[in-house]
Amino acid sequence: MSAAATSIEEQPIDNSQLWMTMFKLYDRDNSGLADEGDMIHAMMVAGRTEKQAKQMLARVSEDGRVDSLGYQSLLEECVTLNLPDGGAVSASHRQRELVKHLLGVLREFEKRTTARGEFMIAAESRHRVKQIREVEQVRQRDEMNLRQSAEKSGVEEAHVMEALEFNRAWTTNMEEFEQRAAQIIQELKDRQAAALANFVEKTRAEAVARVKPSKAVLDLIKTQEKLARSGNYPEAQKCQRKVHQLLRQDGASMQALADAGAQKRVEVFKRQQRLELEGLIARVERGRSEHKGHWAQGAARLMQSHKNMVTDLSLRQSLEANRVSVAIKTQMTPVVNKPPPSHPRRGAGKQAYGGAPPPKLRPSKLPALGR
Repeated sequence: MSAAATSIEEQPIDNSQLWMTMFKLYDRDNSGLADEGDMIHAMMVAGRTEKQAKQMLARVSEDGRVDSLGYQSLLEECVTLNLPDGGAVSASHRQRELVKHLLGVLREFEKRTTARGEFMIAAESRHRVKQIREVEQVRQRDEMNLRQSAEKSGVEEAHVMEALEFNRAWTTNMEEFEQRAAQIIQELKDRQAAALANFVEKTRAEAVARVKPSKAVLDLIKTQEKLARSGNYPEAQKCQRKVHQLLRQDGASMQALADAGAQKRVEVFKRQQRLELEGLIARVERGRSEHKGHWAQGAARLMQSHKNMVTDLSLRQSLEANRVSVAIKTQMTPVVNKPPPSHPRRGAGKQAYGGAPPPKLRPSKLPALGR
């Protein structure tokens, strides 16, 4: 195949170019109008009877010839009439059916031009069939890829939302745990403070009660009592003063001893309270670690579940892509709703065109195909 033909093979066609490309084949004399006979034949291939085709053509043209817009409008109407539910189908389904019908129209047009001896136009028609089919296959693959991409994005978005919800739930759980832990620790501290105050008061009272006078003081007290009973009050008064003096001298040391004993008991009590508080804090820390461990395990399981789902989705989409690639090729079978009318005999001259001279043909722009 020549370099020029290769460049035509690679030309992309979108929907707007599709109609203009086809119309140029039907504009045989390069007048900007499609040939009436070819137009009626195309509408018959697209599912209309000859009578219906002529009626539809008469609606838009007085002389039976139509421009590119009329050509597109009539063929689209023919295809729409063939669709179920009056054409109430998806845009993708409509496009697929439209292309299949147009492929049928071009296939029959190729046969028609071959019978007329217009071989370059027939070759160009065949080339357009191949090109349109390939473009439609690409469109359907792109559509599948877009749908699969949207499906994957939806799954990933759902995974993100699920992960966010999971973390929100566990964050709330941990906040409640911390609040409850702080409340329990504070309640214990409050109880310990009240218990310590009561213990200190009781211990000091007991220490004071245990303070006893010295033997010298006790002996003076006994002497004082004897003198008082014997009526020697002056001497009894002197003994009393000595008792008070000794009590003042011994009181400070005795109180110090009592306070020291009480303080030791208070320190022991405080140490017991610290151990109790430390035990509670250790239990809280273990509970905190367990909560964080469960959070991490749940997050790991959730991530693995998401990973498995994405892997399964990728595998399923890969299998679907393989099936669809095959299905697309088999689905792109040209649709011919009605056999075309008999072709004119080759080489019949004027009689082959109903007694009129053959129409002026425009030269094909398609280079010779090296087949």
